[in-house]
Amino acid sequence: MNLKRALFIARKDLSYMLRDRTTLIWLAVMPGLFFYFIGTATGGASSGPTRENVAVKRPADAGFLADQLALRLDQAGLNVVTFDAGDPTVPLSGGSPEIAFDGYCRQLTLPPGLTDTVQRGEPAQIQYQSCRDELGAEFDKLRAQRAVYTTLADIIAIGSAGEGVSQAAMDDLNATPRALQLQVRSAGKRQDPPQGFQQAVPGTMVMFTLLLLLTSGAIDLMIERQRGLLTRLASAPLLRRDIVLGKWLGKMALAVCQIAIGMTIGWLLFDISWQPDLPMIVLLLLAWASVCTSMALVLGSLGRTEGQVAGVGILLAMLLAGLGGCWWPIEIAPPWMQTLAGLLPTGWTMNGLHHLMLFESGAAAVVPEVLALTGLALVLGVLAVRVFRYQ
Repeated sequence: MNLKRALFIARKDLSYMLRDRTTLIWLAVMPGLFFYFIGTATGGASSGPTRENVAVKRPADAGFLADQLALRLDQAGLNVVTFDAGDPTVPLSGGSPEIAFDGYCRQLTLPPGLTDTVQRGEPAQIQYQSCRDELGAEFDKLRAQRAVYTTLADIIAIGSAGEGVSQAAMDDLNATPRALQLQVRSAGKRQDPPQGFQQAVPGTMVMFTLLLLLTSGAIDLMIERQRGLLTRLASAPLLRRDIVLGKWLGKMALAVCQIAIGMTIGWLLFDISWQPDLPMIVLLLLAWASVCTSMALVLGSLGRTEGQVAGVGILLAMLLAGLGGCWWPIEIAPPWMQTLAGLLPTGWTMNGLHHLMLFESGAAAVVPEVLALTGLALVLGVLAVRVFRYQ
């Protein structure tokens, strides 16, 4: 095997592919657009839960129990926006002046004379409604009920101490250290499924690398065979494996360009961190690129027409991307889909990226994925040599 001659073929092959405008657009322009649209549609740059607003319509005579309920709502993870029941158009506190009470999805209405009613020992009814879907509305209702029942527990605690329900008694209760406290600490690294750009950038980059190689890379090889360019190489003093290696290196260089551009765009425009295991991330993506390259050579050798190669390449790329977790976090998919993703090279790649970028599992955690991708690339490479033909 003559590596010098293979590198010469690789340089010429890469130069030829980069002169194609369609390839350049898909290489440098489309990834950024897809990063933005998919990342925005799936959650933007959010990386954790946010406090949600609940609008509280409070009568002027609601009394101090309304303040206690607002405190419990805040502790339940809700941002309280208070409105005067007489004029529910402008919030008294906590909200935007441009949004009236009816503009909030979560609404809680207190009855007139809430504190006086409770102090007399009479029942008071609090109304709550949410515009969210069934599951989300039930979760919101649970948080609102928790706040109401905790306030009721405060009233019972004051009464059990032989005191009347008053502002002073409630203040003393809030200031009293709890006899039973819950200490919360992490039992390990969080493994929340990625969302927004954290999922869209690496997932789209993995998909585009495969898509570019199975279309532009494979089609170029098929066209060279149709036009007799490979036949000319056959007449040159080159071994078959030198030609295949040269074609493989040229298309591998194209895949590396795609990955480098995708990582740079993700870092500069979407604030994606490739740390703390950047070397292993690069190694994992190079293993993935080698799989894409070998697949492109096999498809380009077996395809007979440009339409056939393009159709099969796009279909294969979309199937592997969707089933392997490039479009959505595979962690939220049903168990059978997670099992299926574990059998696909896209699933190996995305699983490795999630463990390195998000779960911070360490470089050693993705060694099996790197070895699996490398082994698959070698198998496909041997197959590419066997099916390669000059005409």
